[in-house]
Amino acid sequence: MRFWRPLRKRVQKELMKRGFCVGCTRSLSTAERVPYPGEENWEFVLCRCGRIFVYDKLINSYRRAEFKEVKDINFAGQLSDPASAKRKKKKEKEKK
Repeated sequence: MRFWRPLRKRVQKELMKRGFCVGCTRSLSTAERVPYPGEENWEFVLCRCGRIFVYDKLINSYRRAEFKEVKDINFAGQLSDPASAKRKKKKEKEKK
């Protein structure tokens, strides 16, 4: 089990360096973006799988958002819970 921890960290670091989500490996360049409050050079990047990243425009890099950064922010209609969004779409299709 100890073998996988350092390997996992290296793989995740490389994925973020190349601009991919560490969970679903989708490109973060096509993900939804929300302005970071109080910082014009940063923005939140919301992946479809629900992970939230912070993009630094100055050095062109991604990092995982910390819980304390995200907990007070309401993304107001943004993709914060992809599972519930899918359920809503399914219900709308059933009504038609």
